[in-house]
Amino acid sequence: MVETLVVLNNYFNDFFVSMVFVTAIVCSRFVRYGLRATDDESSALVRYALPKLDKIFIVSVICAILGGALRYTVMSDFELADAVRNGQVLAIRVKYVMLILLFTAGVIIRSLSSERSAR
Repeated sequence: MVETLVVLNNYFNDFFVSMVFVTAIVCSRFVRYGLRATDDESSALVRYALPKLDKIFIVSVICAILGGALRYTVMSDFELADAVRNGQVLAIRVKYVMLILLFTAGVIIRSLSSERSAR
């Protein structure tokens, strides 16, 4: 039962890390589109959608951090031990580097687009 919960946590953690990156990209595109918009309808769409995307982004960041903390605490017992047994230590290292880069890039992209939208 515990193993199943750990696997589910890992899947959801991967999902939320990807959501951080994707919502950051979408938000930055909306901000760019909103800054160039010349008609009121486009500006209204951006003003309507951006706060909702921000909520999704914030929830994704929180869930990714909490899930990542739990994942880190049980990693040696489950994921790393399995990777060592199967000879996939390099693959798991690459996976975690990619997850860290996606999360960090998402936070940076969103913070830059937030600064741009504030101007």
